Amino acid sequence: MSETYYGATKGGFAISFGADPVINFVGNMFNGTSGQKFDGFKGLGSDLFNGATISGKYMLEDDLALTLGLGFNNESEKKHEYNDFSDLEEKTSVETNASHNFMVLVGAQKLLRPGKRLQPVLGLNLAYCYSNANYTRNNDKVNDVTVYNGHPAHTLGLLANVGVEYFVARNISLSATVDLGICKTWTKGTYDNSDNDENNYSRVEYSNYKLKTGQFGGNLAMNFYF
Repeated sequence: MSETYYGATKGGFAISFGADPVINFVGNMFNGTSGQKFDGFKGLGSDLFNGATISGKYMLEDDLALTLGLGFNNESEKKHEYNDFSDLEEKTSVETNASHNFMVLVGAQKLLRPGKRLQPVLGLNLAYCYSNANYTRNNDKVNDVTVYNGHPAHTLGLLANVGVEYFVARNISLSATVDLGICKTWTKGTYDNSDNDENNYSRVEYSNYKLKTGQFGGNLAMNFYF
C-alpha cells in the first residue's frame, strides 16, 4: 500500500484564506456559544496592513512554490446636510469619511518535508502596502470651504517567514507562520484647520518615514491544494 502524498507536486497550485472565521465557527459550535472569537495571530495588520489577505501558490518543484498574496479593506461613508427639508436639492454640506487599504505580496516558499502530513515551511516575500485609514473631506457649500484630512502611507518590505503546515486531509491543510523582516514606510499627509470661515483657514502638509526591522506579525491560514 503506497503512502499518502499530502499537498501538491510540481505543476499544482493552492489557494489560501485566513483561518480565523473557521476557528471561530468551530469553537462556537463545540462550546454552544455565539460570541467566542480567536485573537491569536494579528497578521500583517500589526504593522503593515489593516485587512485580510487571500493568497495562492504555484508549485515550481515538489518542494518549491511561487507565492502571491492580495489584500484590501475599503470603507466609505458620505453624509449630506440640508437647511430646508422642503428643498432637498440644496445641500449645505457634504461630508465624506473613508478608509482605504491595499496590499500585495510576491515571493517564494520552500517545503522542507514535501508530501508529509506535517511540513515545516520557509518563505521570503516582497510586500507593498498602501493605507489611508482616516480620510475625511467636508465640503461646506454655504461658506464655500472644503476641509480635507488625509494621511496616505506607502510601505515596502522584505519579509521572511517560518512556520508549519499540517494536513487534515490529502489536499487541505492548516498553516501557521511568523513574519520577520525589514520595511520602510513613508507618509505624506495633509490636514486643514478651519472653523467654516474662509478667512480663518490654514492647510498643513507634512511627510515622514520609518525604517524598521523585527517581527511584523503572523498568519494562520487554511490551504486548499489542487
